[in-house]
Amino acid sequence: MSTAETIYELVKTMPEDRAYMVLKFAEFLHQETNVSTKRTVEDIETTANVLGWEPGFFERTAGCLADDPIARYPQPSYDVRESLK
Repeated sequence: MSTAETIYELVKTMPEDRAYMVLKFAEFLHQETNVSTKRTVEDIETTANVLGWEPGFFERTAGCLADDPIARYPQPSYDVRESLK
């Protein structure tokens, strides 16, 4: 049995309002797959330029701290305070 047939058999046993929800969800998924959601590199670069980022900024800075050891300097000792009670 195909996935569509399995869904059909399951939906037939549901109350009408639930079956309607399945229909709307399927329509939503169908719409999403028909709409081109792929963004090209040119689109992304254009968006970055419009927002004020200089060309190549993200390529230069992405992962730039990967080799930089982040060290936490010694902290002062913890102050023991009186109880609030």
